[in-house]
Amino acid sequence: MLDYARNAVLEWQHFRDSLAPEDSVSGVLSIYASITAIYSLLTETPLVFIAQHSLKHLDFSQVPLIVPQSGVARQRLNLWLKQQGVVPRISTEVSGNEALIAMVRLGAGVGIVPQLALERSPLRDEVRVVANAPKLAPYVVGLCAGKRNLKRPAVQAMWQLAATL
Repeated sequence: MLDYARNAVLEWQHFRDSLAPEDSVSGVLSIYASITAIYSLLTETPLVFIAQHSLKHLDFSQVPLIVPQSGVARQRLNLWLKQQGVVPRISTEVSGNEALIAMVRLGAGVGIVPQLALERSPLRDEVRVVANAPKLAPYVVGLCAGKRNLKRPAVQAMWQLAATL
């Protein structure tokens, strides 16, 4: 039975190999993605300010802010606040977009998230985009890889495919 199984596996491998084009690439890719990146790869999305209810005026020195602990949105917000000479009233720091949206929904303050994350959030209908908020540079979702990984054929193929999108 063992000989039969080995032969069956070898025949299957030969058959599979005969079907594969010579220029095909195979292998395993390990991809890490944040929640925002999972929604849509290789795109650009605005950063939007959100609140529990519609706001007519947004005074960053008065309104409690819910901000990311780190990352692009936090860096862009910090830069804008510094340029405007505003000392913000930060009430909460969170480590993810969904947590930030949830805190806004609970009424803890105004937050900033990529629009793409808000559009895909199950809480999207329970918060409002602040219409008169400042426009910050958009959030870009993309791919990155270490130089060593870029030498792997499967990673090269993925990279080339992504470049065509």
